Amino acid sequence: MAAANDETVREIIRDRIEDSFGTVLAARLPGPDAALRAELLAALVAGVGFLRDKIGTGEPVAVDEATLLGYVGRMAATLLDES
Repeated sequence: MAAANDETVREIIRDRIEDSFGTVLAARLPGPDAALRAELLAALVAGVGFLRDKIGTGEPVAVDEATLLGYVGRMAATLLDES
């Protein structure tokens, strides 16, 4: 987390996210705002992983993986859908 305070590290991470999600995934998504939806998916995945694995917040840690994946999958489906 401290590495995120370093501009060089932020630039590397930003470039990788923009390349992987904002360009590659976005090119495969139908509908409007594909790049935005792809980068929001990156934020969703990163945020859930961060809260669960690094911060250890109660419910994301306590819940079984199938339940967590069910919720995250439904949120992700909303971003991946063209509507």
